[in-house]
Amino acid sequence: MGITGLLLCGFLVAHLGGNFMIFLGPEMIDKYATNLHALGPILILLELGLAAIFVIHIWMAISLSRENTAARAHSYSQKESKQEKSIWIASPSTWMLISGITIFAFLVLHMIDIRFGLRDNLTGFVYPHGFHNEPTPEQPVVHMYDRVIAILRTPLSAGLYIVAMIFIAFHLSHGFQSAFRSLGIAHPFWSKFLEKVGLVFAWAMMLGFASIPVWVWAFNIQVQDSHEVAVEQPAEGTSAAIIETSHQPD
Repeated sequence: MGITGLLLCGFLVAHLGGNFMIFLGPEMIDKYATNLHALGPILILLELGLAAIFVIHIWMAISLSRENTAARAHSYSQKESKQEKSIWIASPSTWMLISGITIFAFLVLHMIDIRFGLRDNLTGFVYPHGFHNEPTPEQPVVHMYDRVIAILRTPLSAGLYIVAMIFIAFHLSHGFQSAFRSLGIAHPFWSKFLEKVGLVFAWAMMLGFASIPVWVWAFNIQVQDSHEVAVEQPAEGTSAAIIETSHQPD
């Protein structure tokens, strides 16, 4: 479980680096997304590998939680606590499971929005070639910059994003040290050191990812209106083409 956890930490760092390109403007993040999607089958393999890591990590977490629950049930089988059970006094492993489930639910929504665009209704914006199949008037595609801004301009989406980052920070603050402990690094010195590193890493990830919706709202960032995209109707035997025209201020 420690290995899968550390691999996911590495993915978070890489993903945050890609996300930060949004601060460099539409061209940079759109170009980054274009190059990423241009990998084609390689990207699909990478995504499947990442999904496998997630599944293994979740499966191991559930198995560990069951083992811990069974162990506690055995330990307290001869004496019943009079204290009412509450989620607020749950063990760290239980909270890790709760935060993990919450993060997983967020990731599903995040993939629906960002990766697959299943909730898109932004028919005025399309990707460059390479993101999906050939664009058609019935199936427009959205610029990555515009998609992200449009999603985060929705208060509920921005709020859920920030809340999810808080859960990720909690998960990382406990899980980072636990990952190394599961690999046999349990010396008191290293445990304290890794605990501090884990806290710094958790805060860095939370603040880094949360800075994007905060930036969108603090600086009133809007979906671009400086370009107009149309899909040229193809002549017989040819593919559709994208035409972009820029509106310059008078």
